[in-house]
Amino acid sequence: MTICMTCGRETDKYAVLNCPNKECQAKIIRCAPCRANENKYVCASCAFSGP
Repeated sequence: MTICMTCGRETDKYAVLNCPNKECQAKIIRCAPCRANENKYVCASCAFSGP
């Protein structure tokens, strides 16, 4: 199980994405429902936020 960075739920269905900020090397983990609903996220490393 992995924890979604958007909602904090444990999930088996998730995606790991690179932070859109080109200067940041962090990975963003989002569960399927948060991605489908386009819930807002914030990168823990650089504070980039996006849908």
